[in-house]
Amino acid sequence: MFNATRQDWGLTYKAILSSIRFNGILLGKSKTLYNLYFEMTPNEVFILPEKNWKWAFVELFDRFNSQYENPGNSYQFRPHWKTKLEKEGGKFIYNYHDRLWPSITNAIDILHKNKYERDAVISIFNSNDTERPKGTRTPCTQTLHLYTDHNGFINMHVNMRTNDVVNLLIYDVFHHSMILNYVCGVLDKPVGKYSHFTPIAYYQKKREERGYIDRMLDSEIKVYHKLGDGITELDFSNFTDSCNAGIMSRKFFSSDVMEDITSSVISLLFKEDSIKFKNEFFNKVFKREENQ
Repeated sequence: MFNATRQDWGLTYKAILSSIRFNGILLGKSKTLYNLYFEMTPNEVFILPEKNWKWAFVELFDRFNSQYENPGNSYQFRPHWKTKLEKEGGKFIYNYHDRLWPSITNAIDILHKNKYERDAVISIFNSNDTERPKGTRTPCTQTLHLYTDHNGFINMHVNMRTNDVVNLLIYDVFHHSMILNYVCGVLDKPVGKYSHFTPIAYYQKKREERGYIDRMLDSEIKVYHKLGDGITELDFSNFTDSCNAGIMSRKFFSSDVMEDITSSVISLLFKEDSIKFKNEFFNKVFKREENQ
């Protein structure tokens, strides 16, 4: 079991890798650790490897885009997903946009009517997911539970079915914590804690055999901090009318400071010199801190 409540996400992620590396159990092609739990204040959610950072942002846009149509756009930025899309006949058998909406709107409505209500649960996993043929993809995320604590902060607890800590965990934290920030922005409430639980955390054992895990543990983990209080300073609303799915307030995503963020991200995503423009983007939007 792994349990962490430290606030530094970079150090927490390193500790997770280390725990699986030294305490995990070999099961088939995977190194596995049971009952992984951690919590943090979601102001440190960016650990983006060079090759997948574009996918992370476009996937975020896909999830929030009210004009989303399956298969969306993010698969174009991660070759493995192109292969999955071909296997699934040109449309994904499930996508997070359709699973999230209108549940996010309902959760906001519940907390708006009664801030201490306990039913603001966004369900991703459903009964049909267990009836698909063997080998078919099923969502790793089960539920996102939003609740208000005694200090008036809105918190999120995420329940996972399973978590690949190398390929997906850092992006799960990024995407889910953005939803927490989004809900808090709409309701004009302070952001509380983000907690995350999975009964099965793993990585492919080839990652260890090829030295990837040890290199990660020996290297600096770079964490990108959002300006100000978080995503409330980002304006995605101009991205094909993103977040226009019946939300009761447009106060969210309204900061003049970052009003051109959408055009900046879009132009950035399609530049050939990705490293140069990535650095320009992070210098503009984030202050980067390197964990020692």
